[in-house]
Amino acid sequence: MITKFAEPHATRILVVDDEVAVGAIVARILEDVGYGVCLAFSGALALAALESSAYDFALALSDIRMPGMSGIELAHKIQRGWPDLPILLMSGYESSTMLVQQGLGNIPLLRKPFGREELLAFVTAAFTPAQPSAVKPSAALPSNPLQLPRIADRARRAAGE
Repeated sequence: MITKFAEPHATRILVVDDEVAVGAIVARILEDVGYGVCLAFSGALALAALESSAYDFALALSDIRMPGMSGIELAHKIQRGWPDLPILLMSGYESSTMLVQQGLGNIPLLRKPFGREELLAFVTAAFTPAQPSAVKPSAALPSNPLQLPRIADRARRAAGE
């Protein structure tokens, strides 16, 4: 399901959740602040949206527990096929420890249930480069600040946790 775009060049986010109500609420919150959203209700539909190249996604936000292809499997496929696409995962059951065990320790996890402000802080943090702290001028910085492993920590701080 493709939802309206707030502006012609809105930052587009691929939202993946098998629970229609949850996906629709997440999409609505993101649209209300100006993001363009493509809502997929399964991992297979998300991959189809990515493979179509119809949209230039800036971020993938996926639930973990879904029938068929899980968010974990989807994240691995996205990392292989679209290595520059940042991924955020959300779950009411899984933990960051499980992500590390699955080789996805660098992907931030948003715990369900979450509120509007927490979701927006989490997504905003994915687009905010980390602030260097006492970095030596010769130190190499990551080439893609969108995939820094501490996005979730910054989002929680921004949300006031």
